[in-house]
Amino acid sequence: MMAKETVKKRIEDPDKSISYTEFSYMLLQGYDFVHQRGNIVTGIELIKKKLDADAYGMTSPLVLDSNGKKFGKSEGNALWMNPTLTTPFKIYQYFMNVTDADVGRFLKLFTLLPLNEIEAIIAQHAENTAERYGQMQLAKYVVETIHGKEAVETAI
Repeated sequence: MMAKETVKKRIEDPDKSISYTEFSYMLLQGYDFVHQRGNIVTGIELIKKKLDADAYGMTSPLVLDSNGKKFGKSEGNALWMNPTLTTPFKIYQYFMNVTDADVGRFLKLFTLLPLNEIEAIIAQHAENTAERYGQMQLAKYVVETIHGKEAVETAI
């Protein structure tokens, strides 16, 4: 943990410091990763033995915004695919409100658009960021993918 710049700075600064709870939480997160990876590998092996089929496990880094804030349940900003938990309108609004700094990366993370289309969206967005063209394309794509075209029309 001491190799992490953020931890090092907090330990060295008496006004900020870091509690043992915070410090040990990072260790537990590391252990949890090992545990989850083990579950993925075990699942792949089980599928191979029971179903004689190939299976693949995939992990990804945490999604962070440009300010380093996590995206997900623990931060209270999870977007659920169940419309009773997160309405299509709320999903649309979430993506309409992402920062200009995040829109290109989020298009790459949350859409299956070809890279040349994403680059074209980013270029058009850059011409006039106030129009929020990139955010609009992102929001429409995500809502349509999850809930269909009618949900996009309702959300707009």
